[in-house]
Amino acid sequence: MPAPDPRHPFRVLKIGSNLLEVKVEHEVELTLPHVEALHARNVELAEGRPYAILVEKTNHYSYSFDALQRILDQPLLFAMAFHISSEAQRPAVNTLLSVSTTRTFPIQVFTNRREALQWLAQQGADIGSARRT
Repeated sequence: MPAPDPRHPFRVLKIGSNLLEVKVEHEVELTLPHVEALHARNVELAEGRPYAILVEKTNHYSYSFDALQRILDQPLLFAMAFHISSEAQRPAVNTLLSVSTTRTFPIQVFTNRREALQWLAQQGADIGSARRT
């Protein structure tokens, strides 16, 4: 993955024609300006078309409350999979999902990256080069 922008503690990589991978740096708090920058980067990489996201939730990080309320507010997003490195990370994802009540797209959590990618493909994501990972 390319180096993160020093102003934002996340990386976004386009791994398929309509699939983005997001990874947040370890031990940071995402604020609303971070979330707004993340959303803008997603739309830019997706070229303004609908997209799916694979979230690599292998690092520990948190959200400010206003960021938590807005993180899933992405109108072009049609599916999201979280890849967690252990079941101990599932409660953090569940908290995120419980706060956002306006989402209209499916979300699943996986401990296996390949299974996450297969599910995203079933939702309509082009997993492209991610097939090899």
